[in-house]
Amino acid sequence: MSSSLPPAEDPPKRKTRWRRDKGDSKAGAAARPASHSSHPVSHQPSPNRPIGTVALPNAATASIHKAMRSSQFLMCDSTSFMDFSRALEGGSLYLPSFFGDAGDLFEQLSEDVVSHAEGEGGLVSWSQHLKLEDPDFSRAFQSVLQRLSDYFDLEVYASRLNFYRCGSDWKPYHHDSHAYSKDRGHVQKEDFTVGASFGASRELAFKHKPSGSVFSFPQQSGDIFAFNSLVNERFKHGVPKVDKDKAGPRISVIAWGKRRSLNTRNAGLSELTNS
Repeated sequence: MSSSLPPAEDPPKRKTRWRRDKGDSKAGAAARPASHSSHPVSHQPSPNRPIGTVALPNAATASIHKAMRSSQFLMCDSTSFMDFSRALEGGSLYLPSFFGDAGDLFEQLSEDVVSHAEGEGGLVSWSQHLKLEDPDFSRAFQSVLQRLSDYFDLEVYASRLNFYRCGSDWKPYHHDSHAYSKDRGHVQKEDFTVGASFGASRELAFKHKPSGSVFSFPQQSGDIFAFNSLVNERFKHGVPKVDKDKAGPRISVIAWGKRRSLNTRNAGLSELTNS
């Protein structure tokens, strides 16, 4: 990379902006201006959209099973047991190495972030990490969104790039806010969240509020996770803090949207049965 990423220092206060020191720029580094398209973002199916593709194995299953076995509360409370069962049967998805060796993508995304910060757009500090809303100036970001949209048959309503500088950047437990689309003359609510990770490995954790039980899985470079509205309603999720020096820079690409169809790549058994 010709430019460095933001320094790994204590996160600034919420809604402040980070811009790279102009004095650190190397000669010839060009800042790319951002275009200002409005939300919602609706990615259209690409010509090579894999409608007939067999669903990849869901690696979230083992983590959820472990959480269920370790909680006596879950085994005794029928409502909580049902929540975990729905997450287990496909409401949450973890697909390791979806993007293969994602080193090049991490480099491309990082360079786009640095170039944008050197220009008119800084990263906004948000909930203990940095973010960019729908960075449509980044071809790498848009390419990742398109692949996620194609595989999950997802119409994307909103998107975000999250940047974690080091282990002390983190994401508190939260429920996702709903994104809406007013296309075609009526309001549609999103029903699906998907995220792709690039760079350093971190844990993505889900916490069940009634029982306090947690299941988590690693997010390594190239991995993706996804979950439906039911999981979002019944579980909070977040990226736990670790020691500052135990994790390097990480970028996550997040998309919220509505599934065009329900299939074995994006839906659980109960959804497919009731659709």
